[in-house]
Amino acid sequence: MRVEMNEQGIYNFDALVSKPRIAQVGGEKVDVSIIPVAVTLAMAEREDRTPAEILLISNDDAKSEMLELFQLMADVCTPKNPKVTRDFLMAHLNPEKFAAFISFVMHPMHEKAAEFLEADKGNAETDETA
Repeated sequence: MRVEMNEQGIYNFDALVSKPRIAQVGGEKVDVSIIPVAVTLAMAEREDRTPAEILLISNDDAKSEMLELFQLMADVCTPKNPKVTRDFLMAHLNPEKFAAFISFVMHPMHEKAAEFLEADKGNAETDETA
């Protein structure tokens, strides 16, 4: 995606349109193509922890962690479909479906992170040979 300056000299980032990524949960369709930065950062903090590691923390902490994950996914969904709240997701997803849903929603973030790391790796190799 590329942003160009308009005739008034303004770079309009609102003009960038993501390709729709539609998910269906509990009979409700929701576009999850826009992931708020706050969600991206919160998910990045959890990147190195597996569900098993989260559950080993303690039952109370694991419950809190799972509620936060449901809330983060709701933060992606609710702006496009107000019916898809944390409680809605909790009522319509079992653990297996929830894991698949998180993976689907966060896939673009993982792709961009991999592209960034690959580009950064290439830059580091170029810097070392210079």
